[in-house]
Amino acid sequence: MWSKTSLWLGLAAVGQWASLQLIDAGPRIHFQHYFAPVDWMRGDRRSLAALLLALQAMCVVAALASRVLPFLRGLAGHFGWWRIVLAAALSAVTSAALSPQPGQLIVEIAIATTIQLVALGNIILAVAGLSGVPWTARLQRWFGQPGESGVEPARGIDAWTAIGAIAVTAVAAGLCYFVYRNHPHIPDEVGYILHARYLAQGMLTMPAPPIPDGFFIDLMMLDSGRWFCPMPPGWPMVLMMGAEAGVRWLVNPVLAGLNVWIAWLLLREVYSPRTARLVILLLCASPWFVFMSMNFMTHTLLMTVATAALLGVARARRTGKVGWACLAGVAIGCATLIRPLDGMIAGLLAGMWAIGWGGVRLKFSHLAALGATAMLVGAAILPYNAHLTGDLWKNPIMVYFDRTYHVGANSLGFGPDRGLGWALDAWPGHTPLEAGVNALLNGFSVNIELHGWSIGSLWAVALAALSARSRRADRACLAAIATVIACYSAYYFHGGPEFGARYWYQALLPLLVLSVRGLEHLEEALGSARPLAGALALTTLAAAIYLPWRMVDKYPSLLFMRPDVRTLTAEHHFGRSLVLVRGQAHPDYASAATYNPLDLRPESSADAPIYVWDRDEATRAKALQLYADRPVWILEGPTLTGGGFRIAQSPAGAGRP
Repeated sequence: MWSKTSLWLGLAAVGQWASLQLIDAGPRIHFQHYFAPVDWMRGDRRSLAALLLALQAMCVVAALASRVLPFLRGLAGHFGWWRIVLAAALSAVTSAALSPQPGQLIVEIAIATTIQLVALGNIILAVAGLSGVPWTARLQRWFGQPGESGVEPARGIDAWTAIGAIAVTAVAAGLCYFVYRNHPHIPDEVGYILHARYLAQGMLTMPAPPIPDGFFIDLMMLDSGRWFCPMPPGWPMVLMMGAEAGVRWLVNPVLAGLNVWIAWLLLREVYSPRTARLVILLLCASPWFVFMSMNFMTHTLLMTVATAALLGVARARRTGKVGWACLAGVAIGCATLIRPLDGMIAGLLAGMWAIGWGGVRLKFSHLAALGATAMLVGAAILPYNAHLTGDLWKNPIMVYFDRTYHVGANSLGFGPDRGLGWALDAWPGHTPLEAGVNALLNGFSVNIELHGWSIGSLWAVALAALSARSRRADRACLAAIATVIACYSAYYFHGGPEFGARYWYQALLPLLVLSVRGLEHLEEALGSARPLAGALALTTLAAAIYLPWRMVDKYPSLLFMRPDVRTLTAEHHFGRSLVLVRGQAHPDYASAATYNPLDLRPESSADAPIYVWDRDEATRAKALQLYADRPVWILEGPTLTGGGFRIAQSPAGAGRP
């Protein structure tokens, strides 16, 4: 039994490795695509990968030729043919990212779908050879009995959850420090880190830089002699705690571990122990969750407060204690201080659940407490707005985009004035058609990143969503996913490809719940635990193959942001110097600007390098004049060197005009 299963699992591992070698991902800002088939036969690693995939396909087709139709008939008898077809269609249309050329898209969907179907057949063959009682009994001992439906609050410490929380924190911390290199890679992260630094010094703004063109940083706003990050202060206020302690790389990983525990508490309010444990397992193994937990973005903290809000509603419903409703309100208010639109979505979901959607309606007193605390905490943004913009109701980030681009550029809704003209935008403005394009791109990201499975991540989700045997809580999860998608359809941008479908991150937990529920429906249809065994095998392969591939291929130099400046400064003892950075604003100067002192005025006594963007001759001349008392270093950035930062001139040879 085990020898045959091991052989098929070995082939599945080879197939997943080979398929990843044919994908163009890497650190550039683009959605990943398969290389064109013509490029597979260049005599390099791609040729070997294509050959291995062909061998895998032949072995799987030969072994399954006589079993496919009986297997499909059995599934159709349980789910119905139309549900099987719709689930397959959903997986197919999200198997590849959209391309501007229709022909290229059709070819890539055909390639991706074929690879996923072969991988699916491979896993079916691997688990089909399992027989006997011991492995089934072991799964039941680990997770619980299939079909159990007892719902009760979590009591004591669950071993699976504790291990998962610790493991996620450790893995995410290691990734942030050694792979992400404790360095921002996305423009938003640069702003958040600077924001956290000056908040830690008790400042709401920094002094304006003396040469604005030489200190240009995206998402930093100049106004009346003040310089500040216009993004909401919720996340920087939490990040500053880690920054002050010198461990900013630990903040999101610790929050991720906390999220595992809060998710367990919430799931035990609505699902059986077995379902909850399986969801936690898939959460801890999700590439989407793990990689989001290693960065300096807001989404991990947003998940903390959004999940806490739902937990507060669930506990208030069960215990009748108004304190839990107040906790939910505080969490919703905090969410609006982190990401206003996501805070609105969290409030909408928690509010709908509180008034009876997916559960029993809360008492009026509890609803009033929830609403009052949410508004009270959320209102903290008003004096902050007034201080930065002069108007209680003007959000700094909206003012920034209106001034930097054009009025209405960052607003919700449709129209020709929406958007910033980025290359990743399908068309100028925003239309319902573009909302559909954005949804397909995010759907592709979810299908790839949710589990990292070689068969795609949405098969089980689709079966659960289409099942006639869904529970009330399942339908609530489906409605939550639809709400997130609908709300973000009104925004012009899809969120980019860097960390999965990050704008849909609030849908992560509902998607995982539906994945488990789909697996449970399959177990019921087949009368066997083999679907769970297959999911565990796929998850193990993803952890062993997909995660390391993504880790090495994409994230060390994501968007070509590198921490080399930090290293060079320490190695060459730049000290109190002027460092001219040549290259583009991002990634070259942005990589260095993170390490600037907060006060950049020449009269400041900062005993540290001041990094200036060597934008043009005029900017360089001003910098050399203003900082005439500092020795000069000149660095060339990655866009000039094609690799890391390089010292072009040291103080001895830099000279002055």
